[in-house]
Amino acid sequence: MEQGALKESERELDFALEDKDTFFQIEAEDGTTEYTRDGQLYLSENPAAPGSYTLVDQNGGFVLNEAGGRFDIPAGTSEFSMQENGELTGVTAAGETVNIGSFGIVQVERPQALTSVGGNRYRFEDLDGLGAAENDMVIEADPSSVKQGMVEQSNVDLSNELVNMMNAQRQYSFNSRALTQGDQMLGLINSIR
Repeated sequence: MEQGALKESERELDFALEDKDTFFQIEAEDGTTEYTRDGQLYLSENPAAPGSYTLVDQNGGFVLNEAGGRFDIPAGTSEFSMQENGELTGVTAAGETVNIGSFGIVQVERPQALTSVGGNRYRFEDLDGLGAAENDMVIEADPSSVKQGMVEQSNVDLSNELVNMMNAQRQYSFNSRALTQGDQMLGLINSIR
């Protein structure tokens, strides 16, 4: 859940979150809300409004706007631009600038309560056990903290992970030798009889 370094990309539909514990909201296949920090987005035909498009994540989940609904982007819209107030605009095929809306960015108060569901997505699983509701765990965040044309890189500490891997290999080797020694001792006992 740590903030990763931001890297500039060449895509208009790449977005990065600057603030810690903030997430994009994604509509899951079952209609529930999932959360992600992955801002590499794509256009997909909007099944709720044929002839228009909407924003989806890499897994095809619908990105939600500030009203909790899907983005409605007219066909032929291009040249997407993020305004200072967090509004996303685009230019239609007729050359008109249209306001597409703001991202539904939320800040998660207790990110440790999120459970990974794969594909860089998280959801709240057992809130009843915590005695809380999902609305108690998230608050609206400032959509102007979204940076266009950037992606958040992995926040994995490579040196720490390499040390952990070497420790695991050593433990495996030690356990393997212990089993071999035990096997040899049992063989020796059996040969004495």
